[in-house]
Amino acid sequence: MSKTIPSATIEELFPPNKNYQYFENFTKHPLKYKSEHFQMVNAWWLAESSLLAYAESDFAKEHFSAAGLTAELFSGKSTQCYVTHNDNFVIVAFRGTQVNDFRDIVRDVYINAKFNLVDSEQGGFVHQGFKEGLYTFDSPLVGDDAFSNDFSVNTYRFVNNNDFITLIPYRIPLPEISLFGISLPEIFRIRRYQHVGQLKYLDSNGHIIDNPNLWNRLVDSWKGQFGQLFHLSGQLREGWIKEIPVDNLTDHAPIYYAIHIWNNYKQDLTFN
Repeated sequence: MSKTIPSATIEELFPPNKNYQYFENFTKHPLKYKSEHFQMVNAWWLAESSLLAYAESDFAKEHFSAAGLTAELFSGKSTQCYVTHNDNFVIVAFRGTQVNDFRDIVRDVYINAKFNLVDSEQGGFVHQGFKEGLYTFDSPLVGDDAFSNDFSVNTYRFVNNNDFITLIPYRIPLPEISLFGISLPEIFRIRRYQHVGQLKYLDSNGHIIDNPNLWNRLVDSWKGQFGQLFHLSGQLREGWIKEIPVDNLTDHAPIYYAIHIWNNYKQDLTFN
């Protein structure tokens, strides 16, 4: 069955989503760990793991264990990840932007937006957290042009409609002017960030579109924004707005990624 999309309330959106059924019916939908290509079921496993990456150790380990996975937590100053495994595969799931504490939000957005590129050792410079292959969900921009052009790891990048985190660090639009053969970005030591990998775009209806063009994304962005405003106007007429009003923020909620990916996976099974 397809899962119901939760309303955009604080209780529903903020991880670890303790009423959510993690890895539901996982035995019927095993991870295709030998595949070297995109698999929707693998995206679902990894989205569920990423959602659990926000949780405290006992809660996360309990749900990983229920899915047949042994998990260990590794924590840093501004992030954490779980390394989980069974006899066949290992999953490394990093927590994204923390959203249940304002101080954590500020600190994590700061980390996402830092212009601290390191040598990728493969050509170009990269945000130091993105040197492996991977599936990403609501990822910020990760590296400069040279790194992006030379990046050869199979990567699938999920973006949910108006998720604002996927737009940072904002690329400063400097004009293409050269002085003595040196471009303006080089003069000011500014490297422009890029995304890597194949875009798996979740549109305003929750459908996955591969690498949509800029115009279609812009139209769908407006559709998502106006749809949210229209929905909230109905709540306002009832005298109370229960949901978070900012579409760019609510689209960043990890649970939306997990549910939309599951629903797309189930739809693929239905038609195939």
